Amino acid sequence: MAILQTQLYLHLVQHFNNFVDKSITRDEYKGRVEQSTLPISRTPLFYTELGFTLIEMMIVVAIIGILAAIALPQYSAYRIQAFNSTALSDLHNVMLGEEAEYASNQAYLPVAAGDGPAWLFGNTKFISKGIGYVVNANTNQFAAFLGHANGDKYYAGDFQGKQRTKTSSTPATDAKLESVNILSGWGSPL
Repeated sequence: MAILQTQLYLHLVQHFNNFVDKSITRDEYKGRVEQSTLPISRTPLFYTELGFTLIEMMIVVAIIGILAAIALPQYSAYRIQAFNSTALSDLHNVMLGEEAEYASNQAYLPVAAGDGPAWLFGNTKFISKGIGYVVNANTNQFAAFLGHANGDKYYAGDFQGKQRTKTSSTPATDAKLESVNILSGWGSPL
């Protein structure tokens, strides 16, 4: 029984291969159609020619361009948000450093204006790269101002734990120039 099935299968495959030629070109197909008496409404899907047309390539390039135009502004906004988050994190570090300084010496420590990366408060608090900072302080109060050079906001914190923010086109420079000792009336609360 199995031999009969195998012979039948081989016969059908041979008959099918004789009936259908899978490797014809477009010109051969056109020649056969002209000789045929049957009307054929469409071309076969088994041409041996491969490749993409110019229209297909232009559509792909246009789609990629549209996706890039959507993604790049979003990416830029995410980067600015990350720079602002770095500045806010460094503000928390500076405020903790000032409180630790006050707990140790009963006075806040002023910090001259500078740019990160830098270690402050006896190498215990780190200011990240690109952060502009200044800390105005006297014995019983301080106000710290920080902003990232690539961000769009700068932040301030004081001895009472208040935190404020302002929007600026040059936050790091503005933070270094800020000369307020306390935050009353400065920026909007966080």
